[in-house]
Amino acid sequence: MSLNVDYRSVENYLELQQEPVAFNISMALMALGVSQLTEKNFKEAYRRLRVADKVYGTETDLQLSDFQRFVGIKLNVVPMDKQQFRRRMQIAALERFEREVENEQE
Repeated sequence: MSLNVDYRSVENYLELQQEPVAFNISMALMALGVSQLTEKNFKEAYRRLRVADKVYGTETDLQLSDFQRFVGIKLNVVPMDKQQFRRRMQIAALERFEREVENEQE
């Protein structure tokens, strides 16, 4: 299944969709299980990104202001509720810790 991203509900979408951050936002939302950014959920989506960065040991350049600018974006991803996201992060963290312990033993 290909990823479809709809920017038409984003303010100034013709300009914003040309920015490199547009691709990064799309990829982040797909990974975070967020199918649409709204005024109600853009802070939660950003919080999920920060949590995922901690769990995976990564760091992204995306800022809260980027999420706010892209309010209205829609993706054809299966949305995850808070519990589903937390469970995914718990599993990912456990797997990361297990790998670290295994590497220490080598």
